[in-house]
This record gives sequence, structure tokens and C-alpha cells, in this order.
Amino acid sequence: MTSKFGGNTACVEFRYGPDRVIFDAGTGLRELGQSLGQASNLELTVLLSHYHWDHLLGLPFFTPIFKPDTVLNIFGESKEGGGPRDALMRQFTAPSFPVEFSTLPSKLNFFDVKPGDAFAVGGIKVTVGRLNHPNAAICYRAQAGKASVVYASDHEHDGQGDRGLIDFCAGASALVYDAMYSNSSYSTKKGWGHSTWEEAVRIAKAAKVKKLFLYHHDPLNDDKAMAKIDRAAKKAFAGAIVARERLVVPL
Repeated sequence: MTSKFGGNTACVEFRYGPDRVIFDAGTGLRELGQSLGQASNLELTVLLSHYHWDHLLGLPFFTPIFKPDTVLNIFGESKEGGGPRDALMRQFTAPSFPVEFSTLPSKLNFFDVKPGDAFAVGGIKVTVGRLNHPNAAICYRAQAGKASVVYASDHEHDGQGDRGLIDFCAGASALVYDAMYSNSSYSTKKGWGHSTWEEAVRIAKAAKVKKLFLYHHDPLNDDKAMAKIDRAAKKAFAGAIVARERLVVPL
């Protein structure tokens, strides 16, 4: 059972007053769309870490994308297979989905970004970093006022200290980090592009972040297994929190 922690794939929202950014577009994006209800004239920004299916599957089921008064700004990295526009088009292509990309009524804007880039979404300043993941992935740091959050999903720790990521996270209010595995199960998962909750704690301590959200859970872990990780992580780092669906945390 995953009724307590949830089973949707990657999607996190960061809000600052009227401004917001949405990290990744996994199946959790569907629930976000539903929560927006009948809101009109929405302008939303989605920051994609990479284009694996579990980070895109929510887009075809995101209610605002089917409304003509929605403006959707989608950021992502340009790769051999294309950039964010190409990734979205593949989600709306027969025979995978019955609605064709060309028929979407919303206004879609696409932006290619790379590590080292910086841009603003209203009052939110965003910088881009690099993650270690098959087919490459990027992370984002969003800063607004005194609050900052680093979204670093899908990262395999490098075994040499992850100096670049630690510097990128330094002093952040919150780090959302790939903690799919544990040290005890990791030996057979090397090269898969993911990390462990123990490494999450190490990076959070080294970067002196205030809160650590353990993220991208192993789908084989039920609520009991996740609760066990939650207890162990909190013991190792007081600011650790196992992420769960619909969790809202002020920063």
C-alpha cells in the first residue's frame, strides 16, 4: 500500500506570492491541474529535469493545457532527441494519445536551457545545474526573497563527493533530492541513475541546507518501508522529510 506516501511520479510546485514554478511533469501534474479547478487566464511555468516518461506522463492529463486562455512556458535541456517542444510533441502523438499536439488550444512557449543558465519567473530567480543520470538531466535552484529550493531529482552520486552539486545547493532553504534506494540495496542498482537516502543526508549536511526532502521513491517501497526510511533519515539529519503527495511546507 502507498496510500500514505502516494504513488504518483515526479511533480513539485514552488510558490512565491502570485508566482510559481512547477518542477517536472510526472503523473502528479494531473492532480495539480485538478486543484486549479476552473481558474482562468493561467500562466504557468514547467521546469523539466529530463525527458524520461515518468517525468512527462502528466502533461496529456493536465487540464489547463486544454484551455485556450492558458499560457504554458516549458523549460528543458536541448539534446540529440530535441528539446522541450519535441518532448511534449511525443506525448501527444498517435497511437500513444488520441489528441494531437497541433490541436492543443493553449499557448505553449518553449525554452532551451543548459547548466549555468539563469532566468526569472516573476519574482522567482532560477539557475540551472547538472545531474548525473542516463541521457543527462539537469537540476534547478529557485530563489525568492529569503527562500530557496533546489530540485535535484534523478541523480546518481558520483562517489567522489559530488562537489558541484553541493556547491549548487549551498545554504538552500530546502533540497529535494533523489533518494530512491538505500545503501543496503544500492550494490545492484549502480549505473541506473539514482541515489540513496544516506547520500541525500550527506549532501544536505555538506551543503548546510535547512530542510531535506527525500524524493523519487522506489515504487517497490510500500508505506511501511517508507516510514522506516523516514525514521532513519530524521535520526541522521533533523531536517529530513520523506516527501509525500500533497505535502505543503512553508519555507
